[in-house]
Amino acid sequence: MKKFILLIFIILTYSGSIYSQNVKMTDYDVPVSFAKNLRFNANYNWAQIGDSVTSNQFNSNAIYSQFYSSLPFAYNLDLNTSVSKTYNDDVRYTGVINADIRKYFTKKEDFFGFAGTQMTYEDRFDRPQINLNGGVGYGRFIDATSLAKALRIENELMKDKTLSKYLPKKTMLKIASLIEREGEFQDKYKDIYEAKLIEAIQAEIEASGDVKTGKLDALGFYRIRQVLYGINQIINPRFFGYDIRAGVSYTALTEYTSIKSPSPELALLGRFSYPINYQAQFNIYANAYTPVDSSAFKLVTGSLGTNFSYDLSNRINFTASYIMNIIRASQTSGNVTVGNNILNAAFLFYLENRVGLTINGTYEKPNGLPQRLSTSISLSYFLL
Repeated sequence: MKKFILLIFIILTYSGSIYSQNVKMTDYDVPVSFAKNLRFNANYNWAQIGDSVTSNQFNSNAIYSQFYSSLPFAYNLDLNTSVSKTYNDDVRYTGVINADIRKYFTKKEDFFGFAGTQMTYEDRFDRPQINLNGGVGYGRFIDATSLAKALRIENELMKDKTLSKYLPKKTMLKIASLIEREGEFQDKYKDIYEAKLIEAIQAEIEASGDVKTGKLDALGFYRIRQVLYGINQIINPRFFGYDIRAGVSYTALTEYTSIKSPSPELALLGRFSYPINYQAQFNIYANAYTPVDSSAFKLVTGSLGTNFSYDLSNRINFTASYIMNIIRASQTSGNVTVGNNILNAAFLFYLENRVGLTINGTYEKPNGLPQRLSTSISLSYFLL
């Protein structure tokens, strides 16, 4: 554990120290921010001891996420479906939908009201479980992936010795704005929008006066296209911002008809995201809930999670995450706290044609139970 934490610290320090470009990720402030991602993963696990098969299982899942932020409206949408088949067992499937809407009270302040829902369904359930939540909060998130792409374009051109120096901050922000407007180019230029977008980016780079030959050549055009459309590389989302929320959460529908909906809960939620540079992203969240009944503040459930991602190269990405879940109950004999800790680390290798290979390791320590260690290897396909 100590060695793992030390590794994360070294990567954080290194990733911050190499940053020498003229613009920071947090310099990107746009009135409207939008992002979406779609990924399909699959893995197969088989093991045999002697003549006995001990493991024979296929797993697959699809993940879709969509983000929109503006003043005065923002939303998040996340879909996660999975299908698994184990030898001598039926096909199992699950689905989770998370949706969250925020309405800002004014266009100049970050105070907002929010409403959200989480729907979960598994083949063993009688019906979907539906949770509803709502309340007020403060804060805002901005998707800075467009600026991350602009910075990677600049880095590629520097490695090719196309540029005499790093581009000015003003130029970088203009390039990021052009990338953000890709949808406008697609609507206007139809099947030739890629060429028109790249030409516009080229014009901004050449206008800076930092291209050694004055004009970008075919290699420069190709580098821009590689980054924009994820050719032979991984482009990970980059966000920054925070929000704090207070509200009420209620299970409107339980997964089994024999179980009634529990009491509503008071909820306090917080999130924070920070891109250390275009290669590294740090996120953290904390949630706490207590029932609105006689056990209010006597029974508290909560979770704390953090994750870090770092692009070791254009084709290799490292991620690490930690999650702690806690239940604290006040009893006549004293306070009782139970929980579990989950630590995860993974390397994602981009292969070819939007296909990636992920090597994953997980350490879990449930309260009062033995520790669990697991590893997996899976293939991913990046659809968006």
